[in-house]
Amino acid sequence: MYGAPIWANSLTAQGKTLLRRPQRVITVRVSRAYRTTSYEAACVMAELSSEGEKPLLEHINRWRINIRRAVFRKWQEKLEEPRSGHWTIGAIRPVLAKWADRSWGGISYHLAQVLTGHGCFGKYLCRVGREPTTACPAFDEQRSTLTAVVGHDLSLLTVVRAMVGSERAWNAVASFCTDVLPRKEAAEQEREEDPSSHPMRRKRLGRRRLAYARQLPP
Repeated sequence: MYGAPIWANSLTAQGKTLLRRPQRVITVRVSRAYRTTSYEAACVMAELSSEGEKPLLEHINRWRINIRRAVFRKWQEKLEEPRSGHWTIGAIRPVLAKWADRSWGGISYHLAQVLTGHGCFGKYLCRVGREPTTACPAFDEQRSTLTAVVGHDLSLLTVVRAMVGSERAWNAVASFCTDVLPRKEAAEQEREEDPSSHPMRRKRLGRRRLAYARQLPP
């Protein structure tokens, strides 16, 4: 069936006959019909032969569910020993199926920073050499609003469980990220542009920007 959408419309009557021959053999055997049964009748019988006269759509849906479960099992097995992204995977893997099946919430730019741990966070900035300590200013008001919905345990695993558990929790976390992260980014930008800041906090120019800066007149 590879490329069927391309070549199907170009099939000749002879080509269709050749394709139907093996399919007819299969449908006759599936439906346990007599070997002289016509192609169309055998197809209809094959669709209705399993477990009584249930429609084909029900079998397709059951097949999809089973395949989806198998895919998630393999996915979870693969994520047992991830090469990287342990912070994110460790929080999402236990609720992977619920995460994928949820009917609410999208991943915004700022929410992605929280879920990955890569952003304007004291711990991350210290790790990449942008801050001398892991200290991170608290946002008490926003934190109180968040804990009122998801609870006082703000570990990523607990927060993710709450997010997939209810749309209200998801929206609370997303709102927290939208409110807090831009402020942290603005504060980080001020520190980068402040000439009195510690050298490690100042803006770093890449090789292209440095080359461009050298070409500018004094």
